[in-house]
Amino acid sequence: IRRSLYDGMIANNEYMAQFFQDSSHFGGIGIPSQVIYHWSDPALQLVKEAPEISDSKALQFGYMGSVMSLFHTGNFMNFETLKDEFDIVFHDTEVGRDVTKEIKKGEKYDTKTDRLRMLTNGASPLPESIKFNVHINIREIGSDVSKFKPCSKLATAAAFGHNIISTIDESIKDLLPRDYPFLLNSTDIDDVRAMFHKVEEDFNSSKKLWKRGLRMMQDVKKRLEFSHVIDEYEDMLKRIVTNSVLSG
Repeated sequence: IRRSLYDGMIANNEYMAQFFQDSSHFGGIGIPSQVIYHWSDPALQLVKEAPEISDSKALQFGYMGSVMSLFHTGNFMNFETLKDEFDIVFHDTEVGRDVTKEIKKGEKYDTKTDRLRMLTNGASPLPESIKFNVHINIREIGSDVSKFKPCSKLATAAAFGHNIISTIDESIKDLLPRDYPFLLNSTDIDDVRAMFHKVEEDFNSSKKLWKRGLRMMQDVKKRLEFSHVIDEYEDMLKRIVTNSVLSG
C-alpha cells in the first residue's frame, strides 16, 4: 500500500500501531498513527440488568457476540466443553436473541432467517435485559486474533459494570492492569476451568477479588466512554490537517 494513499492510521492497540509502523508494506516508519480503542456502544445504556443479577445478587457467566465467531475466529475457546460444565448464557448479536438452548444442545439454527427477521422488524441485536455479569473473551494467546482484534468484549463488560474472564490479548494488555484477578495466561482447558471455579469460589465467599475487579473495570469504563473516544478521533484529525498544512 503506497504511503501517499492515506494520511494516517487508526490502530486497535499499541502492538498493532507498532506493527504497521514497522511494516514496509504499509509505508514503513513514520506513519502518523493513533491508537483508538473500541468504545462502549451508547445503545448499551438502554439495556437493563435482569433483577436476578442486579447489584451482584447472583453470579452468571455469559457470552454476547457473534456465535458464528466461536467457530471461525475462536472468540471463546473450549466453549464446547465449558458449556456442559458451567451455567453460561449465550446471546447471539447477529440474530438478536438468546441462543443458550441451541448451544447447550448442539443444535443449529437458521442465522440468515433470524437476522432477516431482526432487520425487518427493526429489532436491536442487543437483549432487552442482560442476564449475566461475567463476560467471556478467551482467544488463543499470541494468535493474530489475540494481537489485532479490538477490545469490544471488554468495552461491553465495562459499560455494564461487570467483570470479565479474558485472555491477555494485546488490547486487554493496554487497558486492564496485569493484576486484574480474572486474566488468563493460558487457554489450556484445565487452566480455564480453574478460572471459572476461582470466580465462583470468590463470589460465593468474600467477593474480595470480585470487588477489586469491578473497581478496575470502572476505570476501563471511563476510558472507553463514547464521548472520550470521539475526542480522540477529533484530536487525530486535527493533527492530520495540521501536518498536511505544514508539509504542503
